[in-house]
Amino acid sequence: MSARASSVVSMVALGGRPNLLARVGRRTDVGVASRRRGSRGPGVVVRASGDGNPLEAAQEFFGGLFKEKDDPVPVGANVAPFSLPSTTGSTTTVPDGSFKCAVVFFFPKSDTPGCKAEGDRFDAQASTFQAKGAQVVGVSMETVDDLQASNSGRDIELLSDAEGAVSKAFDAELSLVVAKFSARKTFLLSPSGEVLAKWSEGKNMADVKDGSHAMEVLAAIDSLA
Repeated sequence: MSARASSVVSMVALGGRPNLLARVGRRTDVGVASRRRGSRGPGVVVRASGDGNPLEAAQEFFGGLFKEKDDPVPVGANVAPFSLPSTTGSTTTVPDGSFKCAVVFFFPKSDTPGCKAEGDRFDAQASTFQAKGAQVVGVSMETVDDLQASNSGRDIELLSDAEGAVSKAFDAELSLVVAKFSARKTFLLSPSGEVLAKWSEGKNMADVKDGSHAMEVLAAIDSLA
């Protein structure tokens, strides 16, 4: 990519000089335009297509430079069963074939306000999930001891993914400079491991603190044939 084209991308990404891409046409192409009087050489201009959105024009021209990565665990995919140490003191396998479905909610750290509230809301609906034939487990990259301390008094069980292998397999790994955590994602699985539904924080997940997310998972279970 030329230095001039790179500068155009930079200005689109950073929101600078929007007038550079404001020459709206009916197609997206690259033209050679004269610089302002007194300057030298040609300049690259990306003409926006359709509704004239300059970011979409740049994305189209530069071959998907801003394209999101493909979802490695989409709805319809099959995941392998996994077994992890549980707050019950034993090892739990998910999905457990004796249930109609399995709910796996990944969360970063059990003693933080958001994660505590999410666990409380799932626990408040534990009997309802059980009545619908759903296995419910929370998964975090924490030790069993830490999870047991946070899960005291609840009926739901939390699983320790201390090595992070399960979180990574579900694309629920949050890597920060100082440490790795489980990202907040929830999966609804069939007994064979098919992903029937999924929710990701910041995308399609309802509020975990007020119970809306737990309720939308219950609604998804109700919709199963």
